[in-house]
Amino acid sequence: MGVSLRVVGIFYDQSDIPFTQGMTVKSLLDEATHNPGGEANNFGYLSNTDVLTNGGMKESVTAFFANYPNGVTSKTSGTVYGAGEYFLTESMVGNPRYSVWQYYVFDASGTFQPNPMPLQSFATRKLNDGDKVIWRLVEILSAPNPVPTVYRSKLI
Repeated sequence: MGVSLRVVGIFYDQSDIPFTQGMTVKSLLDEATHNPGGEANNFGYLSNTDVLTNGGMKESVTAFFANYPNGVTSKTSGTVYGAGEYFLTESMVGNPRYSVWQYYVFDASGTFQPNPMPLQSFATRKLNDGDKVIWRLVEILSAPNPVPTVYRSKLI
């Protein structure tokens, strides 16, 4: 059956990556790095050890990259994007928000499989044959963020 990988924001989507027993989200990323597939001729990620994660030092993804020599078509909107390199990174600076990569695992039937508690690093999260992993860059507030005046009357 194989496993699938999608990285939202850089338009990366590859299905039928060979599944191996004991495969983790990290080993899935490593396989995609060696065999990008799809419209990408190059794919990669950066990671580091996250000292902020509850429970101690855990490896986490900080950036994704893909190169599309012939452009790429968004699977969501159908929009065609030009040829070139697509790169997105986390940002832990900025007030009142920061951005972080989060991954989600879905089984072969499309059912979300929550991360076991305590949360596991992508380096240790095990996969099953048929799973699909989706990565999204999300923003999280780190302090209050008042509504700008121009929007206040419409929201409150």
